[in-house]
Amino acid sequence: MPDSRKIRSISRRLNIELDHLSNPIRQRRFRWGVWCTVVPIVLIALAAVTGKWTIYWARPVASQHHSIGNDCGQCHSKHLQPIVALAGRFGLPGAAHASSVTDQDCQNCHREDTFDHNPVMVDHAIGGCVACHNEHRGQDALSLVADGNCTLCHGDLKTTDESSTFHSGITSLDTHPEFALLQTPTESGPAKGHAVHSVAELDQGTWRDKSQLYFNHETHLSDDGVLLPADHPDNGDGDQSRVLTCADCHLPDDRGEYMQPVVYEKHCQECHRLEVSESLLVGGELPHAAPGLLAGILRERLVAYAQTHPAEVSPPANATDVLPNKSTPTAPAPKDAWEWAERRLSSGDTFRSVTSACNLCHAKDANPTAGAIAALNIVAPQVPERWMPHSQFSHRRHEAVDCTECHEGVGDSSSATDILMTSIDTCRNCHASRNMVNSNRNVRTDCIQCHRYHNHLSGTDHRKPAAAD
Repeated sequence: MPDSRKIRSISRRLNIELDHLSNPIRQRRFRWGVWCTVVPIVLIALAAVTGKWTIYWARPVASQHHSIGNDCGQCHSKHLQPIVALAGRFGLPGAAHASSVTDQDCQNCHREDTFDHNPVMVDHAIGGCVACHNEHRGQDALSLVADGNCTLCHGDLKTTDESSTFHSGITSLDTHPEFALLQTPTESGPAKGHAVHSVAELDQGTWRDKSQLYFNHETHLSDDGVLLPADHPDNGDGDQSRVLTCADCHLPDDRGEYMQPVVYEKHCQECHRLEVSESLLVGGELPHAAPGLLAGILRERLVAYAQTHPAEVSPPANATDVLPNKSTPTAPAPKDAWEWAERRLSSGDTFRSVTSACNLCHAKDANPTAGAIAALNIVAPQVPERWMPHSQFSHRRHEAVDCTECHEGVGDSSSATDILMTSIDTCRNCHASRNMVNSNRNVRTDCIQCHRYHNHLSGTDHRKPAAAD
């Protein structure tokens, strides 16, 4: 079929002047484009003139900063940093961590230092305080930082002197190493600066508690209980026992986070009384005191005993203790009660009576010479307040868990040198990484749940005001 379309016929059907005619849609689009450009510029300029910077806020500030929420200048001391940061994306030197908030702005109120976590950390590994603590994100707890801020370094830990106290290659709880207290020590670690050395010491390739105390958990947690003293108010027939539990000695502090120290007067004295010979008990049982102070107390008690028992101070003249056909020199009778007390204090019987009471729980470096109570060297106990100072823990949040589920082997421990801390595998029974699909492991595992960054927050209570000088 022949083509009937001709150039002339097409030109009659089209208006070749259409491009020069007025188009309402095109004009409306142009006007909207102008207004959408001009109006924001005018509003931004007006906000700058009137000082209303809230238009730049992504979200309100955290509740901790509400008092300065309307004074942006207290934190944002540098200007045009978004432009500098954008230029840093294209390789501008020194602009990789550009921010309008500097570390000094934060330290005007907070005493933290950017690099107090590890003094040999590689420079510029993080971009200052704001790299981890992001404001205007709708969060009240600015300390709850994302794991990526931690694994950025600990995934491939490097330091300026090529040494490290801690493990590398940690990207989640699943790759977290076993706690140092439960590891088999190797030549490569842990380094001397590791906190494990402050609470434990190596003994034949095994970490041992360095508390320098004698204690037997197995005996005290026996299913049959422990025998009460004969004069104990709960021991009516003289043969009563009491079944003890962990809570009898280990009580949480006011916040429920850590356990209160075990104190002799509160936890031990009821059953383990410092009782010695009769002449030393004038005024009741002996106090739990240092040897030097204990010697002074004993001296006073012996003097008081001598005053109430004068016959023992000055025995009868005909009293003799000489074997037949033997001449035994006898010491002259004491002049007064004070001299008698000094002799008794220096006697071997008194020394042995006192030291046997101390030796039940304390390690000693005693002088074998009789009469050295004041010089008795009782090794000071080294019971730590915090076993893992680089971490944080709350017993209150775990109160539904039985003590022995975390502290395994307590009932079979016969030595105070046993390390009875929990294993990382025990933590993983409940705390699962986000990439793990397991209905039984649904508790959060953020790094910040157990660890703090700043050193001074790990070993001290930062929530209490500092004591006045």
